Amino acid sequence: MAWKRYHDSSMHPPAIPARRRPKPGALPPPWVLLNDRAYLAGESNHTTAVSRTRHGDEIQATLFLADPPLVSHFFISCAAEFGCEPRILYTEANLVLLTLVLGDPYNAIDPRKNDFYVYEVGVRVVIMVYDF
Repeated sequence: MAWKRYHDSSMHPPAIPARRRPKPGALPPPWVLLNDRAYLAGESNHTTAVSRTRHGDEIQATLFLADPPLVSHFFISCAAEFGCEPRILYTEANLVLLTLVLGDPYNAIDPRKNDFYVYEVGVRVVIMVYDF
């Protein structure tokens, strides 16, 4: 997979110190600061959810929570080539709207060529929204 279409830093998420991560099985923090760009990494944990792109490729979305004031991050992995970094468009309570641009980076300017997903914290499946 070629990663030349985005910043090198998109491949290297910051480490979250263990003392600032929520403990396994603990309730998530009541609020978090969330990066609006997702990292391109195959990391997974108990929050990993799976779906498919419009072309049938498997996609995984993983949320790495950090207690505020640290920033929480999404990690996205997919066999298809990304056109640009996945983005978080909107959040509400435990729902996150993600968008992915696959293939040509110019697809980003046409929402009909983007894949949209609703990630629900605590659910292992990401719902793809085909028509926006």
